[in-house]
Amino acid sequence: MAKMTPQLLESFYPNNLSLRLPVSKAIDSWREFFKNVPQLGLSVMVIVFCGTVSNEVLKKTLVNFLTKGLPRQSVILAKISMLILIWTLSLVGSFSVNYVYTISLWKGEAVLTVGAALFLLWLFGVVLLGVVILGSTIMSSAYGGLLFVGGFIGVCLIMNILPNQRYFNFLALISNSSALLEGTQVVSDYAFLIGLSVVHSVCSIVFSIIFFNKKSI
Repeated sequence: MAKMTPQLLESFYPNNLSLRLPVSKAIDSWREFFKNVPQLGLSVMVIVFCGTVSNEVLKKTLVNFLTKGLPRQSVILAKISMLILIWTLSLVGSFSVNYVYTISLWKGEAVLTVGAALFLLWLFGVVLLGVVILGSTIMSSAYGGLLFVGGFIGVCLIMNILPNQRYFNFLALISNSSALLEGTQVVSDYAFLIGLSVVHSVCSIVFSIIFFNKKSI
């Protein structure tokens, strides 16, 4: 779209008027990528997997496995591992498509900082999937899990009004991708938030195991 938009606008613009648009660059393609993946890709992931544990409990599909000695924590660990794997493969696939598209249309232009933005986007996805697992374990339905995740995002949005939010607001992992692409920020600026994200993800898994161990199957 970054490449085609100026051409589309020119085709609809009156011939007797001049239209001056900024020349699109490879970085514009990456800006669109890092805007669309969180808005669409992660939204789909949350909707699809918000009932990943609660649906199993409701349908009692885990009863046979648990009665045969399968540790309950193995269910949670298998679930989160699969979700992270799906998220990673999906992100790598979409990144590869956008990479081929970008180098094909903007030959000779390289955005060397795209890896930093990609890592922070992946990390935010892992944090969000941890919340998905926790919500799905605590709540008794997929709708409850969806509301749980929505509450988490709502809190992060409210925190946007606070200063220096990149140090503690998980949304900063994806909201400042343009600054990373332009090189005005680097990954080390998010060192504290990266550490906090790892701790939060681990805590989400641990609490999911605790709640699932106490859950009646």
